[in-house]
Amino acid sequence: MRSLRIGLDVDGSVTDFVSPLISYLDGVGIKVPTYEDTHDFDLKNVWRCTREEAVRRVNLFLNSQEFTFLTPMPGVREAFDLLFPPHVGYPITSRPEGVEHITRDFFDRHLDGNTNLSIT
Repeated sequence: MRSLRIGLDVDGSVTDFVSPLISYLDGVGIKVPTYEDTHDFDLKNVWRCTREEAVRRVNLFLNSQEFTFLTPMPGVREAFDLLFPPHVGYPITSRPEGVEHITRDFFDRHLDGNTNLSIT
């Protein structure tokens, strides 16, 4: 069998990012719409704020301890066990380079580091 290279969307497919983000923001007193009301990847549209403010809010979460507690979505571990090997997975994310170590740690901790990690 030929080995495939499979791109993996980290936030939203491998791990839930938005629910913990919203929970974190609520915990620090920043009210945003619920996960169920988040129907756009461009959070400034959902949160009705400037792009700069949306980035600031996401960065608050990225720099928090809560960000390091993300877990795989249900079924991800089982899917990874079936696919890797023989195939090679390439996680794809728009996370900033400053949190690359956290992303790598996530894969090492939860998925045995069994994918090649390419932060793009």
